[in-house]
Amino acid sequence: MHTICIADTHLTSSERESGSLFPNQLAGLPEEEAEILYQIIREEVHSAFASFLRWSRENGTGKTLIHLGDITGGYHEQGACHPSVQILMRETQGRLRNIFPRVRFVLGEHDTGFKYHHSLPHSGINLESILFCQKTIDDIFWHQEEEGLLSIGLCSPLTEYNGDNPKIIRLREEQVSFLGDTLDTHKGPWSLYLHNPLAITKLVKPLQGHIQQLQRMIAGHFHNLRGANLLKRAVQIFGSSLLHPVTVQCFRKHIPCPSIAPLWSRGYNFLALSQNRTKVVSLNRPPQNRQLPVSSFWKCLWWRIKPTKT
Repeated sequence: MHTICIADTHLTSSERESGSLFPNQLAGLPEEEAEILYQIIREEVHSAFASFLRWSRENGTGKTLIHLGDITGGYHEQGACHPSVQILMRETQGRLRNIFPRVRFVLGEHDTGFKYHHSLPHSGINLESILFCQKTIDDIFWHQEEEGLLSIGLCSPLTEYNGDNPKIIRLREEQVSFLGDTLDTHKGPWSLYLHNPLAITKLVKPLQGHIQQLQRMIAGHFHNLRGANLLKRAVQIFGSSLLHPVTVQCFRKHIPCPSIAPLWSRGYNFLALSQNRTKVVSLNRPPQNRQLPVSSFWKCLWWRIKPTKT
């Protein structure tokens, strides 16, 4: 069995008003400069995904591709509820399905909507975005079994939801029940796929009693492997006094997936999985590739503090 995992493609609307690429930082630049920079970053993001598609066509693929979320950058931090983003989502799904026999998706916060302390007005997890993805892209939580190995995909933004929308709450509870029921009826090895690995802190109850059979937990979200591995190490060292043992045990089996998009990292990376091996594959960059102020964690952090020209 051979599986390809990609994460954080962040395919981006051509409309800067989408707010899908560092809106607060771009707002600090002159209008013309902000528009040029937005389009440059967008072009590089799309170029990285195109490089992955080209590699997949030229090198052959495994049976399954799993996209670990943040398929697009979303729109106004409300996920996939805007038509321009929905077009991108459908195009992405179609391009992947034209290459891979089986394609599965787990959703990230940019697909569903998200909110943080510097968020745009009216941002946040959005029921319309969730339902669009559920109807058009993939089940928001799923399982499949192949060669005795059960794979489970979860929606981490749903797991972390703490709002008061009753329909989203019901979906969150259904996902918890789905995970518990699926694991209770499967006694063999299994793997977990989700966008943000920290979401498992909300899943301790259904995971209890099933960690010994867990082969690996594969997640995206952090873009940069160095940062993701640092978190993994910190959980292993300090987690016993701060976190539930189930969370610590899951992180021991955590395999971070690097980002395709050159945001918070150089991008152009993905995972190739076999039964007993995990390999990070680095793509060749096109000759016209441009360095971005967001192409590494530290550059990106500095650029968020002080926007600069490319």
